[in-house]
Amino acid sequence: MSRLFTFLVLAAVAFGVAVLLAGDLGGEVVKLTTFDEIRTPFTTKVWVVDQGHTLWIRAGSPRAAWFQRLSERSGVQLERNGRIANYQAVPVKEATPGVNALMAAKYGWADWIIGLVRNRDNAVAVRLDPAH
Repeated sequence: MSRLFTFLVLAAVAFGVAVLLAGDLGGEVVKLTTFDEIRTPFTTKVWVVDQGHTLWIRAGSPRAAWFQRLSERSGVQLERNGRIANYQAVPVKEATPGVNALMAAKYGWADWIIGLVRNRDNAVAVRLDPAH
């Protein structure tokens, strides 16, 4: 019985490590900066996909703190390849299935692993429009 318990604990730890690594090592990771009501910046690592000239990110849940901030103040900054650009973040729930497919195609195994612990039914696609 103790060997089974040890195996289960090690399997759970290995899975947890795989989930953590998938987020950072599964492909391109960008830095999204959102702002609170007094313009305090909060930086979050997210995945990004390109659909033509349009950039998309995805919140795993509308309750995510960074998503809440951009829902209240849509001006965000995105650091990609060492360059920082300003965007207006536009949540587009109906685009989520397409963005999920783009994320799966780009991030492959990492997206699959994350999908095991996060229900995609709650995800929200966010379009990033260049700020003018």
